[in-house]
Amino acid sequence: EYQRSRIIFVQTVAALAGGKDNRNVELLKRLDAIRLLGPLLTDPVISIKQYAALAIGTLAGADEEIASQVVNDDNGHILNLILKSLETSNRFYKKTACRLLGKLSKWKSLAAKVVSGGVITFLVSCLEDCDGEVKQFSANALQKICMNGEDLAREVINAGAIEPLSLCLQEPDIKLKRQAVLTMSNIAKHSEAHTRKLCDEKDTLGVILHYLQTKDTMLRRQVLLCLSYIAQNSSDKAAQIINSLNNQILEENIGGSDKINTYNLPSNDMIQTKSADPICQQNALSLLYNIAKHGAGHTSQVSAKIKCETLIKFLEQNHGSSRNAGLQVLSTLAQFSKEQAEQIKRLGGHKVLALCLYESKPETISYGCNAISYMASYPNPDITNGLVEDLPIGVNDNVKYYNIPYRLLELCLNKNLPQYLTNNAKEALENIIQNNTNLNALIPLLDRPNYGGVDDNQYEKILSLIVRRIHGLLGEYKSYKRTLIENKTLKKLIKLKSTYKTLEDDLKAFSDYYSQEIMNYYSDEYEQKIKEQVIASLS
Repeated sequence: EYQRSRIIFVQTVAALAGGKDNRNVELLKRLDAIRLLGPLLTDPVISIKQYAALAIGTLAGADEEIASQVVNDDNGHILNLILKSLETSNRFYKKTACRLLGKLSKWKSLAAKVVSGGVITFLVSCLEDCDGEVKQFSANALQKICMNGEDLAREVINAGAIEPLSLCLQEPDIKLKRQAVLTMSNIAKHSEAHTRKLCDEKDTLGVILHYLQTKDTMLRRQVLLCLSYIAQNSSDKAAQIINSLNNQILEENIGGSDKINTYNLPSNDMIQTKSADPICQQNALSLLYNIAKHGAGHTSQVSAKIKCETLIKFLEQNHGSSRNAGLQVLSTLAQFSKEQAEQIKRLGGHKVLALCLYESKPETISYGCNAISYMASYPNPDITNGLVEDLPIGVNDNVKYYNIPYRLLELCLNKNLPQYLTNNAKEALENIIQNNTNLNALIPLLDRPNYGGVDDNQYEKILSLIVRRIHGLLGEYKSYKRTLIENKTLKKLIKLKSTYKTLEDDLKAFSDYYSQEIMNYYSDEYEQKIKEQVIASLS
């Protein structure tokens, strides 16, 4: 009867803890159920031990305070009972024990204490168990440990986990494959040293690359993520990865349908008929970015593997933060390759970049600014003059016009936006001002944005750049001298000094191209002088 009571108790607690009602966890926490479950980990009846471990693991995974109680209370008494219970050959209990260790190790504050008891050796040994579920749960627990720090991941490596993880990836069980590569991702992400140890062990990188061709979408997601971490931390491994990829795999994982959106604002309906899995898209783009960022050589390899049209189409078919990864890749291509910057412009990529400047998320806008900044950094009129045009975007009666320079001006002067965004917008605008040869594109920037929170000190500095650039263009293009008078821009320029005193020296330089009489004619002082002369002549 006593045995039956113990069985009913642990089964009931396990069922309550694993239920959908979160109130059960709070209730069991208040009743201090953990103290009652702990001693049952040494019960001679294996099923009672198993259900006790299952209940403890479920409660610890749901609440950090309960997990802390398991690890720390009574000098780690319950944790010590867990560690002692690992000395078993019963595959059912092994599976439950691995699951319990994973639940405890997921909490960053507790992972080191759990590991100090020697659980990694047990978990690595379970990777070689004949039971697939034991392997899967042990790999999951090792993943949770690796998530919580570089030092813990190093202990997993030193315990010899990489080779059995690689073998697990080659097992027929698809769930085990997914878990194995996810654990390897959490090893690789920490440092170059960890990445090299992972890749060089029994050609693990080659094994991971092989599974890019898998038809299982969830496994492909994890493989792309793992490769992205590897590429992030190692330049030579990044080169090895891109050399091993074929164009078709990248197109399949990034490319969408042939249909694109109509360049409406992000708040409007977009055509969302992508054929690629969205998470595979994000992970594949992160992989390309982490390869390309290593420099011009890697960028050249990336651009040889993926069509620029595919990246632009991705941006057209998405909106919001889902654009971020694509923007990072496009920015990096433009950063290291003038030819890629020219191609982005030629394919109309600057139009979707204009839309990105109107996104709601500051991070996405900032990535858009970066891409435009790198494109505008080249003294190529074909690029910069294209960036400053009024862009008609839309179809039929829904055409709207977007002006990249003025939008950048609005962004960089807005005190309410994050500093990183205003800095990136300012850099992009400065590159456009410096390399643009279209005078008409600079004239609208002389009008102060009309909204609250404008940084007038910053605007005065930008005005100085604009005025100096206009002066420089007068020396390059003689026809612009007449244009400034005909469209009354010269008058607007001269009148700026009454508001912005620091522009006085910049504006005096225009006497290089205009007589003093013309300069005086547009000044406020000249108008006042004429009035005085008229009054004097009438008196």
